[in-house]
Amino acid sequence: RQESKNVSEGNGSLSKTLKSENGFAWYSGWVDIQPFWSELVPNKKSRILVPGIGNDFAMVGMHDAGWNNFSAFDYSSEGVMRATELFGTKRL
Repeated sequence: RQESKNVSEGNGSLSKTLKSENGFAWYSGWVDIQPFWSELVPNKKSRILVPGIGNDFAMVGMHDAGWNNFSAFDYSSEGVMRATELFGTKRL
């Protein structure tokens, strides 16, 4: 299970994703990238391609925030199984 921890730094708080045996985020969690994503892709109905979905749960946050018109893939069958676990049957 991947864990996320908020760390207070200077002007606010930063979401820090901790690596665990079951997953990690390559670039931060959804909390960190959402402000940028919201500015660059304001239309929540935009079509989005997510390569390498595997272990990264940030896309689950994106989906839950309303950007759920996306296709995702991973070259690894284990990555696809892990993404299926992260998203759960209600989101698929």
